[in-house]
Amino acid sequence: MSELVSIITPVHNNANTIAQTVRSVMAQTYPYWELILIDDASTDGVLPLLQELALEDEQARVKIYVLDTNRGAAGARNEGILHAKGRFIAFLDADDLWEAEKLEKQVQFSKDNGAAITHTAYAWVDQMGEATGRVIHVRGLLSYDDMLDYNYIGCLTGMYDTAVTGKKYFMPDIAKRQDYGLWLHIMRDGHKAYGLDAVLARYRTGGTSLSSNKWESAMYNWRVLRTLEGLSRIKAAKHFMRYALKGLLKYR
Repeated sequence: MSELVSIITPVHNNANTIAQTVRSVMAQTYPYWELILIDDASTDGVLPLLQELALEDEQARVKIYVLDTNRGAAGARNEGILHAKGRFIAFLDADDLWEAEKLEKQVQFSKDNGAAITHTAYAWVDQMGEATGRVIHVRGLLSYDDMLDYNYIGCLTGMYDTAVTGKKYFMPDIAKRQDYGLWLHIMRDGHKAYGLDAVLARYRTGGTSLSSNKWESAMYNWRVLRTLEGLSRIKAAKHFMRYALKGLLKYR
């Protein structure tokens, strides 16, 4: 189990949370990782903090890249993928957290199943990092058709294996749902996603109502189905209705 995992973390004005995020990676029981921090033209003075955090790792596994202009989450993540040297590509946003055994368990799970994509269950926490009581569980196996219905893969837990896919995959350059587009692209090429139903990450919920961006998110979901996946209106509508139903059940 010595294969390198490249962890991609876009950073844009996350000075209040990034230290916890980085240290959750440093606490991993699996030692073969590199953390690629992409400073996406932050204006809150976070860069010196990133540099201090990098020095905390004696093995120099934390790499920092600075973008001159803000490119958004997709652009920043793709910059990280470009620099990634690992067999496995994983994602962790700058306000989310991993449990210490996340990589150890997920890498072994991926290898045991010969999986192109793996993901895990995760818990929701509030802005202070306190548990909300909500846990997002995962299914054991997902096909491309399953994923057209709904993005079942939490980006903070998703990881793909370039030894199985045969190449790096990049995210579509859209403002939202870029991770959904990535998983669909990989799975459209004939791969499946395997879920490990163990809570190995913590997702920090936003300070505003979840309902405030539901319509915008739904429209991006429609765009993914129609534009990125090229589905007909009828087929896209079928999957979109399933997405809407699952969304209502998720947030009820």
